[in-house]
Amino acid sequence: PGSLPPLPPPPPLLIYPDAVSEADVATAGSFVGGAVEFLHGFDHVVWAGDLNYRVEFGAPSTKGEFEKVLGLIRGERWRHLLEHGDQLRREMRAGRVFHGFKEGPVTFAPTYRMEQGPGTEGVYGNKRFQSPSYTDRVLYRSRPGAHGDLDQTAYGACHDVLCSDHRPVYAAFLLRVGSPCARLESIAPPSIRRQHPESSRCASV
Repeated sequence: PGSLPPLPPPPPLLIYPDAVSEADVATAGSFVGGAVEFLHGFDHVVWAGDLNYRVEFGAPSTKGEFEKVLGLIRGERWRHLLEHGDQLRREMRAGRVFHGFKEGPVTFAPTYRMEQGPGTEGVYGNKRFQSPSYTDRVLYRSRPGAHGDLDQTAYGACHDVLCSDHRPVYAAFLLRVGSPCARLESIAPPSIRRQHPESSRCASV
């Protein structure tokens, strides 16, 4: 008997850390080379983590700017910090990063860089005059036609968690999920199918 033909080589594995590192979040949301459309493969995407964008007003890592940011925090001027000093908001407005994403209202103080341990609630560390910043964020986006299905219901920070120089952030969402679509002929008993010949059409169940 003749030998069997060789099996084709398996497709390359898509390792998650490598996939994320190669994702082009700024523009089309495709991996380098266009092999996989990462962001457009889902109805909704929630992107959370330490994005490492900083607050700066043109003089980063200086005593004057550090003290200016602390003053804005004491005055709870979150909107001024975000609209005028936040690097992430600036880059998103320019269309250079996280295209199509949005962020809920931020009504809390910057979450980095904090002192750690008991008695440090609300105390910012001074590491070479790096200004306190909103490095930890939750962004989200929905595909066209599905924007009304995902609502953010909460967005905040846990400033009483003192075990890290980052204070954790959290977000909650309300997701509306549609009914699956199935053909009645595949699930209904014969008596029902005879009564409803239109059952070959797709129906929500």
